[in-house]
Amino acid sequence: MDNKKEPKFGKKKSGNKFNREKTFVSCEEDIVRANENQELYKKERTVERHERRVAAGLEDDKPNTK
Repeated sequence: MDNKKEPKFGKKKSGNKFNREKTFVSCEEDIVRANENQELYKKERTVERHERRVAAGLEDDKPNTK
């Protein structure tokens, strides 16, 4: 038999580390393009979330317009 005590908690696993490295843009167009992509993603995710809520019966079928 093993007489070693096992720790109460498992070993800390190393996953994705937080990175403080900054990314810089070379021109104003890069900023505009990044903002457009972010807005597009936000709109798509809003629609996806609404569809999931409708499927779960948590919201009406009409999308919220604010």
